[in-house]
Amino acid sequence: MTSVTKSDSLSNGEPEVLDDALIVFTDTDDVANSDSGDDADRSPTRRELRRMRRRRRWGDRGLELLVALIGLGAITAGFLGYGLNDLTFGKKKVEPLNRTPPAESSAVALKPLLTLVVIEDGQGEPGALSIIVPESDRSGGDIVFVPLGIMAEVASFGLRPIREVPGLGNKNLLAETVTNMLGVNFDAVDVVTPAQLSELVAPIGALSVDLPTSVEVPRKSSAPNGSERSGLRVGPGLTKINPDELFSLFAAASSESELDRIVRHQAIWEAWLAKAAKSAPAGVDAARFPAAIAALASGETAFHILPVESISGGTKGSDELFRIRAKEAGELLTKLGGGSATDRITVQLLNGTGRPGISQHVLPLLAPAGVEVTLTGNASRFDHQTTMVVYSDPKDRPAAEALQKTLGLGEVVRSRVNAMLVDVMVVIGQDLAARFPTEPTVPTPAPARKRR
Repeated sequence: MTSVTKSDSLSNGEPEVLDDALIVFTDTDDVANSDSGDDADRSPTRRELRRMRRRRRWGDRGLELLVALIGLGAITAGFLGYGLNDLTFGKKKVEPLNRTPPAESSAVALKPLLTLVVIEDGQGEPGALSIIVPESDRSGGDIVFVPLGIMAEVASFGLRPIREVPGLGNKNLLAETVTNMLGVNFDAVDVVTPAQLSELVAPIGALSVDLPTSVEVPRKSSAPNGSERSGLRVGPGLTKINPDELFSLFAAASSESELDRIVRHQAIWEAWLAKAAKSAPAGVDAARFPAAIAALASGETAFHILPVESISGGTKGSDELFRIRAKEAGELLTKLGGGSATDRITVQLLNGTGRPGISQHVLPLLAPAGVEVTLTGNASRFDHQTTMVVYSDPKDRPAAEALQKTLGLGEVVRSRVNAMLVDVMVVIGQDLAARFPTEPTVPTPAPARKRR
């Protein structure tokens, strides 16, 4: 896989010049659109480009709100003993695992285990999203909590909160979106349903969770059939939680903030890892536990929140929206050993075929190359046979050539548009779309209308 960086040297020769009318800058997605392309072909004006930039510029004043929110959370966490400091929770030590590791080669034991853990409900909605980064010697590590309200560019759909991604496209879209957002490649993605979570924790029994606040969880009623469930408010304080009740603690309540929920998530993980380290029953080997979790239970674990800033006025549940602080997030992941691409080439991905959702297939090809897809949408036409990798500034030509090499097809061309919103634009053609299986027939989306 060719890595695309901004430091590649310039190649010799003049690139082909792309006619402006072939491309349209758009913040619409490449799904069905009822508008028709009757307008005369033309490129966006500088005024329109400025308007688009303003539209995509989120509320910078949200930082002030985040500072106030985190300040309040830090005070609260301090009273609760959680030591929230600079969006990082303190290191917690547990006893070493008392079970024998599986008989595997040292090469397998030391395989990287950077893992994205998605705990979701029965309908596929995420209740918790975390990144696990074990120490290199598999004795402890770090957990990074990812707020579900982060706005991220989603292939074919544009900017959406992460919490909405699982319901938008293919089953891998959430992991691909987080990979694109952070510039990291995960060694594993573990999607855990409530039933699987219960089964995972069952061998070590009920957990004693020190809940920072009270929360309502459903519990089986005393009805003869046992199928009816009633709500029971538990906490604050040390509370016994059965394995089949754990997901209720992970799930977000509409009346609480993301910070409240994440503080509770730390309490669950602490109880889980401590119990796994001390109480794994004889005969239960590490194969019953995800390797990354087993590594955390073998030593000290530190907890962090992915650096974000608020971009909405909401402070409760689904009203909260955040923007990732990319530089700080990259520094955190690099410090923890998970690695993160820096100074990435920004890419706009346009559907030039008329096939809905094609960007979702192409995105996984680009993220490992070290680029960041910041915009997705439709091209001005859907008759592109050949994929085009477009640049405007000559200094971005090496990146365009490297990206074309990564794709293994297409043409590198130069646009006459002097001001692009990204470093490189990829217009998906039929040659690239042909790599992917044909999907069921759906209404053909209309080309993106050019802005007046």
